[in-house]
Amino acid sequence: MIRAIVISALFLCSISSARAQEASVPDTKIPAEFLGTAKAAFGTLCEFDNEFAPDNSYKAYELTYNQEGDAPDQPLQKATLHELFCLSGAYNFVTVYLLTKEYEGTLPVAFASPAFRPIYENSDSEKAVLRIDVQGFTTLTSLVNASFDAKTGEMTHFSKWRGIGDASSVGKWNFIGGEFVLTHFEVDASYDDQINPIVIYDASSETP
Repeated sequence: MIRAIVISALFLCSISSARAQEASVPDTKIPAEFLGTAKAAFGTLCEFDNEFAPDNSYKAYELTYNQEGDAPDQPLQKATLHELFCLSGAYNFVTVYLLTKEYEGTLPVAFASPAFRPIYENSDSEKAVLRIDVQGFTTLTSLVNASFDAKTGEMTHFSKWRGIGDASSVGKWNFIGGEFVLTHFEVDASYDDQINPIVIYDASSETP
């Protein structure tokens, strides 16, 4: 069994259409106008009111994008990505995201993710990984040890399954056409003190 804490994602051309700027507001506590939306969306998962929440529990990024079918001379649409501290553990830091658009308002962001199952030798997670079965796709409503690159629009998730990080899952998403699109996912399911992930999804290898 997996001992992970997984808290529940025309490619190259589309990436160039999305742009993000540096954080539009300084690190601060979560603004009241978004706190209610976050509590309604994520329920009791997050510790928004925890007195030990970090001072930089909120960041905002101004994004611009175009959608398929937009005319070449059409102005870029605008959105704001809100990054909110959710909770933290010994070696994992969890964040959740809201996205504000002009017409849709502010909604929670869900990231597409492969649903996977590692198959171990003798069904023992201490043994070698024989393969990793992808059973379909699901969504992540929170990301672990997330990092957002404001210049490229790429979001990265790095979930450690134990402290030394030799077993983990890593996901990458790009802001394309106003949504975060899964572009890469890899899993290191072996508890062998080595970093040796297996790629289970990569958009660049998919047939259009």
